[in-house]
Amino acid sequence: MRGRASTQTRIAVSSAVAAPGQAVDVRVDAEDVPSGGAGAFVVDIVYSPAIARATACQPTPGFLCNDHYSPTSVRCAGFDPFGRAGSFDLCSIQFQAVGAAGQCTALDPTVGEFLDVDGGPLAYTVSNGTICMDVDGDGVADNDDNCPAVTNPQQTDTDGDGQGDACDQDDDNDSRGQTKVVAAGSCQTGGAALPVFRDCVELFVGTNPLDSCADTTTANDEAVDKVPADFNDDRKVNNSDASLMKQAVKDGGKGKHAKRFDLDASGRVDNADLAIVNDFVKLTGGKACS
Repeated sequence: MRGRASTQTRIAVSSAVAAPGQAVDVRVDAEDVPSGGAGAFVVDIVYSPAIARATACQPTPGFLCNDHYSPTSVRCAGFDPFGRAGSFDLCSIQFQAVGAAGQCTALDPTVGEFLDVDGGPLAYTVSNGTICMDVDGDGVADNDDNCPAVTNPQQTDTDGDGQGDACDQDDDNDSRGQTKVVAAGSCQTGGAALPVFRDCVELFVGTNPLDSCADTTTANDEAVDKVPADFNDDRKVNNSDASLMKQAVKDGGKGKHAKRFDLDASGRVDNADLAIVNDFVKLTGGKACS
């Protein structure tokens, strides 16, 4: 707080997010100027040119601004012999984002003078803004975006793991951290170890990729299974499921055992699928999910 008056006057800069090369506007405002009014002001907005470049500046009528005041700042200034009170814009600045993913620059207002109509200093506080990079252009800054490289303005995260559904391989997290490399079939992993029950696999076998647990403990009472390895949808992956898988392997994945038991979407129902079930029996101890 500076000056002689006791007031909540604030010089504030708004914030924006932008994709590389995108132009965005930010405002510089005076808020809650006392009734005597501001007679003159000089405000410089300091920023990092490595992240954003000022390309234009539009002053409020009667004021001035210079977007090239220095390589790192824009100047907004004005004079009103009658004074201006209340809240009003000082200027609007257009910036072009030039930074890399995850970067931000502060937009710091440095007040050279803020005077009343008699030339006396007015008290004020300052509030800086920011320009943050938004590589995917979905309106959410990279540092806050749960899928920074994939457009997802709603930021939906079904399993609450901090990774949005738009880029999460396993939206319901029923893989329980287990991964697998698959080199054949419709859900190949390209040599990477990806979640065993990733969305691609769940869509292939016909289970719900957004639900990680059966609705009830009653077997075979749901039209859509929730967990690929829980074949009888009783909330447990246990020896009953392993027995069903053994029969499916014995039958060669024919008839009703076609896609539903092909847990790696490889195009075959074989011992690799049985191994997945056995792993989950051990992992969960046959206990019910919730």
